[in-house]
Amino acid sequence: MIFVSQIADHVAIYDVTDLLPKHRTKRYRNRRTTKEAYVHHSGKLGRPGLAGLRNSTRYVVRYRDWPGCPYHYWLPFEKLTDEAGNLVILQAQPELRRTYHAGTGPNSRAIAICLQGNTTARPASAFQLECLGALLHWLALPSVLGHCQAPADGHAKATCPGSHAMAFLAGLQASA
Repeated sequence: MIFVSQIADHVAIYDVTDLLPKHRTKRYRNRRTTKEAYVHHSGKLGRPGLAGLRNSTRYVVRYRDWPGCPYHYWLPFEKLTDEAGNLVILQAQPELRRTYHAGTGPNSRAIAICLQGNTTARPASAFQLECLGALLHWLALPSVLGHCQAPADGHAKATCPGSHAMAFLAGLQASA
């Protein structure tokens, strides 16, 4: 893990891009700008921390034939800290990488933030919500939506990231 930035008093981002599975030949393209973020959930709790992100990425590479991880940021369900005691957010893709996560239009302008687990069935952890709030404040993007709000390719029917996460996002927007 490579330290990227301290984004709040006790929250840090670590780049794990080079530690994740990638397709043998396919690659994501880059884009010029990022205008918004979509919040997702992984759908399964899986293994904790980096192991869970690796498994999720391995799945989309192997079974969906995608170039790599669709998420730019991964917020593990269980509390993950560095040696200094900072809460850790894992960066899985550079922000200007155009990944597959919310449909053709959103993919060209948005980053993907993933809450590990099925936040439709159970709320995101307090750790995840604290990290999500810090990350969104640090990114300072004009628009933050849930995956279920994506306008294209039938994604609006999805329940991702679930009612608990959507309520948290609504609270952040109301206090902004």
